[in-house]
Amino acid sequence: MKTTDWINEYNKRRDAISRDPALSDTGRSDAFKKLQTEAAEYKPRAMAILKDDMDKAKNQFKAVLTKRALIFESEAKRWDFNRLNYTAQKVRDMFDGAADPADAGRIYSNLRNSADLHERRAAAESKAAIVKRWGHRHTESSDLVRRMEADLEAMQPHELKSIETEANNAVNLILTTVKDIDNAAAFYNTNALDSSGGDFVKIKDGVRISQRIDPAATDSKKMFKITVDID
Repeated sequence: MKTTDWINEYNKRRDAISRDPALSDTGRSDAFKKLQTEAAEYKPRAMAILKDDMDKAKNQFKAVLTKRALIFESEAKRWDFNRLNYTAQKVRDMFDGAADPADAGRIYSNLRNSADLHERRAAAESKAAIVKRWGHRHTESSDLVRRMEADLEAMQPHELKSIETEANNAVNLILTTVKDIDNAAAFYNTNALDSSGGDFVKIKDGVRISQRIDPAATDSKKMFKITVDID
């Protein structure tokens, strides 16, 4: 049984004791003490389960990072980055000269049909220039940003898309495990015979989670970027 499931079951039993009209004050107190003793006895097992979960999550995360680095290295060989940087600046200048979002859309349509792969990529990666000029105030600019995102994704090889899915799954596993650890820490600080929740927090040592807002995001679900680092 997962630790979170055990805690949920414990809380149901505690609530049942609280609501049981057949219990005297002494009987209720004794029942609560018995539950607390069970929690104290379960703690070593809970810590072992969560440590094992975190070790597995870390190992999966590290394996995905290694695989991802190899795929990125292979993908990088497709591009001349000096040329890409030069082309990106040229494309940004073209968008800066656009009269309005509709004009920017026409410019993009021409660029996305270019025979130059570097020019197509530079155009698809220029959504920040559109957001900077017009934000999301116009339907045309929002639609254009979504087109850029879709085109850029379509340019990625299958292996790159696949590893990004694996990376997201690995990050989500870390986040879920951290949530389970925090849940156990809060539980033991509240219900155990002593304030021992801090012992669980140590299981998270070496895991750092940060969050930032992507101002260019058109999808609210993608607005917050979560980054995970592990030692």
